[in-house]
Amino acid sequence: MRKYSQYRLIYHIAYRIFVLISNIIAMAETKIAAAISMDPSGQYAAELEIPVFVKQAIEKWAKLNILDADLEKDGGVAPKPGGIQAPANLTTLLCLGDQPPSEAVRFALTRYAAPKLSLGQVDVFEGKTGVASDGSGVRSYCTLHVQVLGVPPRSDGCNDLHGLQNTIGVLFGSHDKPIKWHFDKWNPHLTIAFIKPEAAIKFKGAIIPLHRSDEEEMRDAPFTAGKLIFKMVRRRDVAPIVVPLHQCN
Repeated sequence: MRKYSQYRLIYHIAYRIFVLISNIIAMAETKIAAAISMDPSGQYAAELEIPVFVKQAIEKWAKLNILDADLEKDGGVAPKPGGIQAPANLTTLLCLGDQPPSEAVRFALTRYAAPKLSLGQVDVFEGKTGVASDGSGVRSYCTLHVQVLGVPPRSDGCNDLHGLQNTIGVLFGSHDKPIKWHFDKWNPHLTIAFIKPEAAIKFKGAIIPLHRSDEEEMRDAPFTAGKLIFKMVRRRDVAPIVVPLHQCN
């Protein structure tokens, strides 16, 4: 009888250990799956095409105002020599899955009004770190960027930047579970350069003037982002898909 009780006790202890290990494994699998789903690599991302003259204005401002001493070139934070980034498009939504947008999704987006945008102030994202390439430790840096503002939408829905992001999320997900921005809040911006923290104060609040020509300067003037581009992140062998948006009158 005593031996039976011992066996029963051993069984209960082993069972509890098994349940505990199973729960730990399940939690780990959930966290791994969540991390994988939030990794944009190998998944499609949506970008709004920024007009060439806007990119040129940003690049010109950067070259005129940012000194070499302001740049953080080490710590794996500057994928381009000099730390000033090539002008890019506006990332609108990431982690859209590994399948390209269907014909139905593309058609639905062609009916969406192309948003009108303007450049806001130059600002920084602080608190970034990277490991120095010479093994000397961790370097701090800031991401210098210019805000992208959506012109207030009209009554017919034209110019609605955040509405476009929500529409993409629903089309790639569902009304009940739309794909959302991977951080708490979407701050539309275009990256300019990676800079040293002590240099940030020099650029905060600056305004980048836009020029459609050598004579014409536009401040706070709207421009239209007329195309959506779907790219697979870190996959240059996959051709991007361009979807034109509806042009408002």
